[in-house]
Amino acid sequence: MSVIIPSHGTALECAKVLRGICYQSLLPQEVILIRVSNLLNGENEYWHAWIQDFLKKGVTLNIVEAKSVLFPGAARNLGLMCATMQWVAFLDVETIPFEHWLHEQMKSIEASSSLGIFGSTIYAAKNFKHVLVRDAIYGRRPIQTLPGSVFSKKVFNLVGQFIPLIRAAEDTEWMIRAKTMGVRIAANSCDAQISYNGLSKLGLRGLARKWRRNYLSSRQLQHLKVQTTIVWLLGYVVVSLIAFNWNAIVAGWQVDSPFYLDHVTKIVSLTPIALHIIFRGCYLPFKRGVPLSGIFPFRFMLLAAVGAFLDVVKVSTIFIPRESR
Repeated sequence: MSVIIPSHGTALECAKVLRGICYQSLLPQEVILIRVSNLLNGENEYWHAWIQDFLKKGVTLNIVEAKSVLFPGAARNLGLMCATMQWVAFLDVETIPFEHWLHEQMKSIEASSSLGIFGSTIYAAKNFKHVLVRDAIYGRRPIQTLPGSVFSKKVFNLVGQFIPLIRAAEDTEWMIRAKTMGVRIAANSCDAQISYNGLSKLGLRGLARKWRRNYLSSRQLQHLKVQTTIVWLLGYVVVSLIAFNWNAIVAGWQVDSPFYLDHVTKIVSLTPIALHIIFRGCYLPFKRGVPLSGIFPFRFMLLAAVGAFLDVVKVSTIFIPRESR
């Protein structure tokens, strides 16, 4: 088996995921780390030590030097070209595998007679701020992800490779494509086997920059449903205009008219806000595994605020001209 890891991270960040592979109960035959060539200057001894450590375990560590910075899809495609094994697994630098990751994945593939299996990732968070962001966006249940997935190379002959020229969401697009084409890939029903540790590096400002950058880069992907967001925004504007003029046009300001509605403007203005708080602060976190004690009595307001903040960032990308992205 080959494990493919695209990396824009530092040597220390790479070391964390490599260490996680070293501790696997089922070791791969090779590990392919995709890095930009100019980041390797002055690190030859460091990587030589890692190569020797892997060799002692019977694993080949192949550090592939890309000539320029590659987006994740392009880096994974390069890793597929370099992989010599029939089975390939994927990780990212900030995803750390648990000890029995590969062993459990291969057992599930054999039991289901499938051509692969998706990963199962839990988002790690330690302090109050990161736990709040995790609960508002991802929740506490394991999420099906490309990192942690294991596939036969035959899958890529059927589905094709990853979109190379977008910064984010190319993995989700590929997973949807594979499901749509009916390829026999098992859904991971196990507990989390991968831990994503990237939230620990992001404050709200950094999260907003990442959210904005990713949506600007990958907005054209169909599964992001930007059109739906535009329809909701236009619908809210139209309904607000109707509500603002309802009593004047329909009821003629006659208070005793059956069509006269008290406080109609306030009701129409505040209802979407209330629904958003319920949806973002209560429904989505609970659906994603946050217990009621993590939502009530007052924490749902903070969860809704984080969700609203990121929704504003996402919506703002709709109105940026394409040439500015």
